[in-house]
Amino acid sequence: MLGNFKDLFMVLNIKELSKLSNLKNLDLSLNNLNITPSMEGCKSLTRLERLESVSLGGNNFNKSIISCLSFLPSLNFLDLSSNQHLGSSFSMQGIKLTRHERLE
Repeated sequence: MLGNFKDLFMVLNIKELSKLSNLKNLDLSLNNLNITPSMEGCKSLTRLERLESVSLGGNNFNKSIISCLSFLPSLNFLDLSSNQHLGSSFSMQGIKLTRHERLE
């Protein structure tokens, strides 16, 4: 497993991340991230055809991250818990999951 994900995410833009076509699980939780990629970057996520699990809990994402995540074709699990800027309710429109965790 890679060391500091925060540094990795800051260095690699979302287009670079989308080149990891065999990636199945991505855990960027507890990194205090507050980045929302461009729409072009979000669209490039469609290349992550095997990515099933994304953990983004414990960051500072806002609601705009939801529309970006909707481009992940095989997403089955999403953790957005403890993201201060998401608020207490948000729409998961466009995201089809078998499991998800909401804010506590």
